[in-house]
Amino acid sequence: MELINEAMKNGSRHAIACDDMEIDVKTFKRWVIDTTDKRKGPVKTPGNKLHLDEVEKIVKVCTSQRYMDLPPSQIVPLLADDGVYLASESTFYKILKARKLLEHRGKSKRKSLELPLALIATRPNMIYSWDITYLKSCITWL
Repeated sequence: MELINEAMKNGSRHAIACDDMEIDVKTFKRWVIDTTDKRKGPVKTPGNKLHLDEVEKIVKVCTSQRYMDLPPSQIVPLLADDGVYLASESTFYKILKARKLLEHRGKSKRKSLELPLALIATRPNMIYSWDITYLKSCITWL
């Protein structure tokens, strides 16, 4: 609040100062009146929330030898074929993302974001390139 008030004293507009601080103008005005947090928050935890042992079981399955190279979109159907249901596919993704296990998990090399090096010719006839490009023209070929 002090930073927004200081910015307004130095000539900044109220909305711009709030926007720079990533605070809504209505929120700032509410804070000027009363700074206590009046949010209630959740009263109880959801009934379908997974217990810690269920989460650990999902992590254990995903890191097992059989499923370690597969994404959750393939793990869940394979488990269903075996008659096992641990959680939904989206729950698998959430748990793996929270545990930072959703990185590259396959045997293949990780996708490289590096661009290929440019070819540089240091002498004549060193680099040849070809391109098949369709150029529209009025000439018809038989």
